[in-house]
Amino acid sequence: MSSLTLKEIGSRFTRAVGLVARPLCVYGSEEIPARAVPVSSISPCIARAIFTTATSGEAPPIYVGGDTIRGCCPGGVSWLGFKDFPPWVKYFVSTGSKDFAHGAAEYLKASPEIAEKSIKAIGKVTPLGKYIVIQACEDILGEDPGVKSVVCFGIGEQIRNLCSLIYFR
Repeated sequence: MSSLTLKEIGSRFTRAVGLVARPLCVYGSEEIPARAVPVSSISPCIARAIFTTATSGEAPPIYVGGDTIRGCCPGGVSWLGFKDFPPWVKYFVSTGSKDFAHGAAEYLKASPEIAEKSIKAIGKVTPLGKYIVIQACEDILGEDPGVKSVVCFGIGEQIRNLCSLIYFR
């Protein structure tokens, strides 16, 4: 089987499962790519910036690095390995605490104790490079820059179809 370019991989994912959002490549880089903008210029929430990049047709590549975390969610930069997890993150990802952000919470874990256990189980997160770059697969025209993952967004049926591809051959 011949090698596919990243542009072709993104295109085939899109066609095969009917994706509306663009598939994104994630990789580490020691330099900021041309046209790339810092994540914080899109949103302080790294997840929201990634989603915006996938769903807006011509968004430039985005990046985050240890020297560009100002304006980014502290939890997000911790999940990417650019700094240690703040002690309050266990409350924010679980049930909240009146002592932090007026009780704001994401309710991703049942309790602060479970959140803390999950974070400890992950261990040290190592960034992919000086910068983590997220850009549309279709925009990577040359050599593979060392892509570590492809991120796809979709509705239930599209995600089911993506998951089914593992059994294609």
